[in-house]
Amino acid sequence: MQVVSSATLPDEATETAPLLRAMPLAGIALAAFAAVVLISTYVFPYYSTNNDEAVYRFQARMLAQGKLYLPANSLSEHFNSFYIINDGQRVYPKYVPAFAIPLALSQLVFGDMRFALGLLAAVAVIAIFLVAEEMYRRPVAVLAALFLALSPLFLLQSSMYLPYMFSFLLNVLFFLFFLKTLRCQGRLYPALAGVFFGLSFYARPFTALAFALPAAGVYACQASVGDHHFAAATNIGVRPTFGGTYQTLETHLLGFTGNLYGQRLHLTFLHRLRGEQRFGSLEELRSQIEQDVERTRALVEQGSAVGV
Repeated sequence: MQVVSSATLPDEATETAPLLRAMPLAGIALAAFAAVVLISTYVFPYYSTNNDEAVYRFQARMLAQGKLYLPANSLSEHFNSFYIINDGQRVYPKYVPAFAIPLALSQLVFGDMRFALGLLAAVAVIAIFLVAEEMYRRPVAVLAALFLALSPLFLLQSSMYLPYMFSFLLNVLFFLFFLKTLRCQGRLYPALAGVFFGLSFYARPFTALAFALPAAGVYACQASVGDHHFAAATNIGVRPTFGGTYQTLETHLLGFTGNLYGQRLHLTFLHRLRGEQRFGSLEELRSQIEQDVERTRALVEQGSAVGV
């Protein structure tokens, strides 16, 4: 009979616990990878009706050959289209080479670009899990990853040679490291957040800005000017009551008198008070602003730090 010391059991349990905890996420990510590859292979064997797919594959094949463009020749006229630029000397896609990079790498490593689609989907599932775990608890994070992997829109979009899920992944990674920046000291997480926002902006600028910038509305903020701190009611929007057409940011520092020109102002967004509204008269707008100011003062005095 072999006798096993009970003193070793806690150590063995400690070693296996991380693996057991990782198994649900690994299973969901692997399932997402397999589903995307299968859908891409059997549902979209000849691509979708979106003409951009062929352009991204064309660009990926050029990158895999170490080229950003092809020299113009007698066949270049066949590449004259809305999606391809032909300046008489060079022929190249109109899109920046961002999404095409993982496609090209997949072609070089695996001999098939579809593996890149599956890997991007799997990493997106893991990224959503990490964001949810950062904000809530692990069971909620597992559910978030599962719901994403089961989403028909996610699976279909991930199965096409289109950059939407690639951009989504970059934005989620930016948000993940932004959350970690708020909770941890040091420069690593801010740097990573900046890197992924920069990559997202390079790939799809308007999507990145829409994701990163606060939504239009009125916010309670903490304003800092040097060593002085003030409550601040901040409005982001187009000022629809006055017929505005472009987005502005205006902030009102409560209790401040003086001149701020040439000084650096730092705003910390604490709470979103309301969405953007169009008022029927200046009196209605003035009354609402007074309410916004009072709510801002009360929230800042209470030290509220509710996420926007």
